[in-house]
Amino acid sequence: MVIGAVANEIKAAPNQRLAQNSSICLDLFAKITPSPYWKNHFSFGKESKESSKRITPAQIANLWINTIVPMQYAFAHSRGKDTLADSKAKMRATPPEHNSILERWEKLLLPNPNALESQAILQLYKKYCNKHACMACQVGQALLKK
Repeated sequence: MVIGAVANEIKAAPNQRLAQNSSICLDLFAKITPSPYWKNHFSFGKESKESSKRITPAQIANLWINTIVPMQYAFAHSRGKDTLADSKAKMRATPPEHNSILERWEKLLLPNPNALESQAILQLYKKYCNKHACMACQVGQALLKK
């Protein structure tokens, strides 16, 4: 299914707003399939063995965490609605993102139970760890005291 077909499916259910119903959104992403070109290509111009390609659950989760929820919040905020609590609840209900940065934090025994926490950890990493500013970070200070 291509994006246009997803849009048609959304139009067919006007009483269910995509921006307000995460399960519809996730189900629709799971139905997306690439155009025929991508059945035998992995990258542009390089033909590969034909295979079925789908968006993986991890990719869907990353789209949800890093695109859909922030866009929903921005859209509501632009309309003068305060949906921060709703956005936080969605992120708490979403499993955490997985990447090498978060794996390193988990090795330090820092909990990463949901997407809200994983995004907070990534922000701390960007603000403090990348700048070697351990002493300006409460987590860094606590780890250095151990």
